[in-house]
Amino acid sequence: MKQTQTTGKQTQTTGSFKEKDNRSAEENELIALRKEIQQLKMENDILKHRER
Repeated sequence: MKQTQTTGKQTQTTGSFKEKDNRSAEENELIALRKEIQQLKMENDILKHRER
C-alpha cells in the first residue's frame, strides 16, 4: 500500500502514522545505542560517587 508522506515520518511502506512503526533498522539501532550510552553513563556516575 503506497501512501505519500503528508505528516512527519509517515512512510510509503507501513501506512502508519506512529513514528516507531516507520523507523529504519539503522534508526532503531541508533536509538538503542543512545539509550545504552545513557544507561552506562549513569552507572559510571554512580560508581564514581561510591568510590569517594
